Amino acid sequence: MSYSDNIVFLDGEFAKILPGHATQLLSIGLIAPTIFTGSGKRIRPGSELYLEVEPEEKFQGWLERNPIPYLDGEYMPRDAAATIIKDFLGGTKPFLVTDANPDEWMALCNLFGSTDLPFDETPVNFANLLRAAGIDPDIDRYALASRYNIDMEYLRKGYALDDAYILMTLYTSIKDVIDKSRRTAS
Repeated sequence: MSYSDNIVFLDGEFAKILPGHATQLLSIGLIAPTIFTGSGKRIRPGSELYLEVEPEEKFQGWLERNPIPYLDGEYMPRDAAATIIKDFLGGTKPFLVTDANPDEWMALCNLFGSTDLPFDETPVNFANLLRAAGIDPDIDRYALASRYNIDMEYLRKGYALDDAYILMTLYTSIKDVIDKSRRTAS
């Protein structure tokens, strides 16, 4: 098993209530192309998980107009969400690929408590992979996906599970570009 075989892709919609307060996840989309045991045995082929976490406070302004209307509205308590995510991952501690957003990572840490993470503690920053491939990390991910002919017909931009799918497909495409350039350089 190579270093990156046991990975999971995360996207989330989140809210920062007030400066100095914990970042809060509102929705979480996870895609695990394949889940492995610690010994490298494949235990489940690709799967996905989407859930929404019960807001701790009522949101106003931008939050009320943007992510909230796009959520399904089937909220669950934070502890139930954490348990479901742990069950989904099966105790494998995969590497987490996230889209360069430290707020997502911090919100995830807040959901689990910083000492009980079901992921490897070193998330993979997708923006750094873009930089390594010579791609502007600020490019809109859906615009980038269209360059790689990724089918987006039924995807909803801003919906955590669909954005995690875009992240996974872009990761595979960009990783291939980087791998080819390494082979050419050697």
